[in-house]
Amino acid sequence: MTGPERSGSMSKEDLTVAEFDIGRATLDEVSSQFPGVQKFRLTKQEESPLGICVKNKEGAAVVFASGSSGGWDVLDAIYVARASSLEARGAKCVLAPSLPNDLATQSGMRLGATVKQVQRLFPKLVMHDSVFKITLSTSPDKAPWVSDKIKPTKGEGWVAMSGAVGGFRSGRLRWFILYGGVSD
Repeated sequence: MTGPERSGSMSKEDLTVAEFDIGRATLDEVSSQFPGVQKFRLTKQEESPLGICVKNKEGAAVVFASGSSGGWDVLDAIYVARASSLEARGAKCVLAPSLPNDLATQSGMRLGATVKQVQRLFPKLVMHDSVFKITLSTSPDKAPWVSDKIKPTKGEGWVAMSGAVGGFRSGRLRWFILYGGVSD
């Protein structure tokens, strides 16, 4: 599914789950909050992002991930889905009693949300069948989620891209991925 890239940026609140935000939090900070977690590669590819997966007692899970745009340290993606779905794809999820029962972004996107609820949060999203996507781009200085940890210090032409993709089943959000990165 492709959709037009649009001018703008996701908010910091759109890109924050369980108090960890893309572009600012690190995998080490996530590890220190959830004892017993282990970093794992999201795919078998050599340059694959690293992730940490935690799940709550309700069966929802979140993978905090960092790849090349986060220097394999600063979060550049967050995946939220049922733990069973993520574990079936190789995620090593650890039960985290301190993880909220209702996993949601700070702006309010959560598993089980209706299409209309997600559309209210992201009016620029593109729907294709049961999947939504939003991709926004702007300069790093205009993206509220870009911290000094990932802000370029040299050169011109840098772009801060952020967005979300998610899937619905029976009119309810079953999974979503948030992402943000800076590139030239």
